[in-house]
Amino acid sequence: MTAKRQRILEVALELATTAGIDSLSTIEVAKQADVAKATLFHHFKSKQTLVNAIYESIKTDYDFFTGHESLDINVRLELLWRESLSWAIVNPEKVAFLSMYYTSRTVPREARQRAKQQSLDGLHRLIQEAQHHNGLQNESTEVLMESVYSMFMSTAQNLVYEEPQRHALFVDGSTLVFKRLLNCPTT
Repeated sequence: MTAKRQRILEVALELATTAGIDSLSTIEVAKQADVAKATLFHHFKSKQTLVNAIYESIKTDYDFFTGHESLDINVRLELLWRESLSWAIVNPEKVAFLSMYYTSRTVPREARQRAKQQSLDGLHRLIQEAQHHNGLQNESTEVLMESVYSMFMSTAQNLVYEEPQRHALFVDGSTLVFKRLLNCPTT
């Protein structure tokens, strides 16, 4: 990725999280990124392409679903939750952007649904595996995924506004609620 493209993405992320995706101005992005508007449109053919590129750059920033396959499923679920929240604490703009992206009126519904499905695909597989192996909550996998996603987003957004010394309290407490939601053993 070129330095200009990266700078445009960084500025667009910052502006999208302050003004909102729907109000994001390509003129303002170009101005703040100190590039010509033509340069912006050379890298991103439209505002929607730019917004989707921000989403893709965030999506590649995290992968909480691989690397722990040899661990017990309940341990993996807890690691998923804790690592996700740790990522959220250091990436509040990205959490805000994801929340806006999934609910934006300017992002086509099909694109939002596809993006959310891709983001939650690892969670879907993990929940199905847990349901199969150890009697994890036997509700609809889709309902559980939506519940976990909603809980993650609200917890992550709360962490952004909490004092850092209270982060552990929220992470530990929400981990217990997460495990209860999924009917995982709590220790």
